[in-house]
Amino acid sequence: LEILTPAGQLVRSLVNAPKGAGNQTVIWDGKDENRRCAVENGDYQIRVRAMGTDGSILDEKIGNLTVFR
Repeated sequence: LEILTPAGQLVRSLVNAPKGAGNQTVIWDGKDENRRCAVENGDYQIRVRAMGTDGSILDEKIGNLTVFR
């Protein structure tokens, strides 16, 4: 699970480990990859990938997220 800018640049990688099938919950603290700076208000993208055991991408979904504080 990754948070991206609208241009596709990585803001933060939240989950980079295998997860089982079904619903999952992930909480983002609104900070960047270094966990030092809170991101600015604005539009971002969320990318979720389903990976095969060989590391290949089986499916990818991209959604929209708006940060507003």
